[in-house]
Amino acid sequence: MQNLNNSPIDYKKDNPNSLIQISKEVYSFLSQKLNAKCNNVTDHILNKIVKENLVHLRFKNMQRRVYDAINVMHAVGVIEKNKSNLRFITKTNQMKKDNENNNSDLAKYENIIKSLKEKLNIKFSDINKKQHELAALSSKVFIILIKTN
Repeated sequence: MQNLNNSPIDYKKDNPNSLIQISKEVYSFLSQKLNAKCNNVTDHILNKIVKENLVHLRFKNMQRRVYDAINVMHAVGVIEKNKSNLRFITKTNQMKKDNENNNSDLAKYENIIKSLKEKLNIKFSDINKKQHELAALSSKVFIILIKTN
């Protein structure tokens, strides 16, 4: 198929209803907002397309295409999705998340180390106590040996 200029129509580029164009719009919207609801994304994209008089689409059809784009972005890790709440994952967000995980791991390991130190202190305390008992016993044995000789 060709457009009025007799050049081939690139549906991926020229058709605002294509999944690629809708995906670009979803990405653009979420990268600016960072957090949004699925319906807000759909409304924004539908309003933009209608405002630019590009095509008139049924809401359900557009909503399905937006959800397809959202699901693909979620699958590849561009966004986080929790029910209808969407969150764009920026490098900063990912670094914060990694840092939170590292901090969580660090706290876990610090607790393990603290617990091991406490156990070690108890063992050293027991050893110290046994050394004192042994020294006292040695003194008694020495006194007994002196008295018997």
